[in-house]
Amino acid sequence: MGNLNSGAAENTGIRLVAVDVHGMKRAPEHIRSKFHGFDLCFTVFGPMYFDVRCKKHLCGFAQAWIAYPRNRAYQVLPPLSRLVTRFKFSVQWFFFKKADHFVVELEHVRDALDRRGYPKGRISVVQNCASSLYREENRWRPLDGEVSFDTLGIVLGFLGRGYPHKNLAILKEVSRLLHEQYKLPCNFLFTLDKAEMTRHGFAGVENFKSVGPIDMAQCPSFYQNIDGLVFPSVLECFSATPIEAMIMKKPVFASDLPFVRDICGEHAHYFQPFNAADIAQRIAQSFADPKLLSCMTESAYFYALSSPTAKARAKGYVTLIEKVLNK
Repeated sequence: MGNLNSGAAENTGIRLVAVDVHGMKRAPEHIRSKFHGFDLCFTVFGPMYFDVRCKKHLCGFAQAWIAYPRNRAYQVLPPLSRLVTRFKFSVQWFFFKKADHFVVELEHVRDALDRRGYPKGRISVVQNCASSLYREENRWRPLDGEVSFDTLGIVLGFLGRGYPHKNLAILKEVSRLLHEQYKLPCNFLFTLDKAEMTRHGFAGVENFKSVGPIDMAQCPSFYQNIDGLVFPSVLECFSATPIEAMIMKKPVFASDLPFVRDICGEHAHYFQPFNAADIAQRIAQSFADPKLLSCMTESAYFYALSSPTAKARAKGYVTLIEKVLNK
């Protein structure tokens, strides 16, 4: 609901009702009853933690921790957190499986769920996309405050929260290698809050700064303030961030993993995410050849423009709803 235009349902006969259901807490009956009696309930991002009394339940699935239970992101968690996380997602998987049909964002997720024993015939793919905002410059908003660094150099940015699977802590060693081994002055810009900057050891580091959490309309301005996107995440179902950066004509330096390649194809600069030396080498080599970097960035821009649009995604959902209803 948060990103719906307030006038989206005007003159359409559609009634929008916003209700809050927090985590696994049992929703009161007056909220649960709002989901009863329909031909179909579409949970955009599941799971739904109570039984939906309707003919069909279509559930969006984007929980990579469940799709990939042996993922490498567990390596960065302390032993106790690892156990708690596994338990949490086993409970979520129980509720997910109550749905009649899943919709996922990329093929690799459908394949992963198939390997987990969920019937492939009950999983459909409707590819996600970058927001239409990036094609409507009149909607862009500036960042709050000026972005400046004490030292000159390229600026690599990361847009997102500081979750463990984002693998951000490795960037301190990447920064050191870029400076000492490649003599490449480099600054890093984030959208992390103060607690996240401290937790990752970035607070007080002169070439590591954050603009703090930003809203969607400010994201294009964030990209305008960087020279490239660094994306060392080791676990995603889908992330629009690389596509957004490409549309903003910024080179993408990203983990060489299927969830990135499914989005970017050959248009990103790939590295091994747990190898700081490999990350630094890829970045340094790319900026050492400005002509090739510019050519790749331009090619990536046109590739991103040809990716599915929000309108195509909406049509895909409508087609899928019809398919599930007619089963």
